[in-house]
Amino acid sequence: ERHGEGYLVFSDGSYYRGSFQRGLFHGKGVSKFAQGGHYNGNWKRGKYDGYGICVWPDGRVYRGEWKRGKTHGKGVEYRADGSLRHVGEFANDQPVRD
Repeated sequence: ERHGEGYLVFSDGSYYRGSFQRGLFHGKGVSKFAQGGHYNGNWKRGKYDGYGICVWPDGRVYRGEWKRGKTHGKGVEYRADGSLRHVGEFANDQPVRD
């Protein structure tokens, strides 16, 4: 069971570099996706949690707060073309409109 700092490479070419706790990604870490894109930020029990930046393979970007693997809290999301999609609150992976 992994615990502490480490580096894990998966068979699809993706990887995780950062902290582990009880075998799960936990604390600060970076994950590179096999299809492109990455996440750099905080993890809790194997899921994005706290502040992090995600760049999806299609070029979309989210910078902000996460909870249990979903955008949740204050954040900014950009479309693939770089235009602003939403700034403000997110809840359960959805922008909260005023």
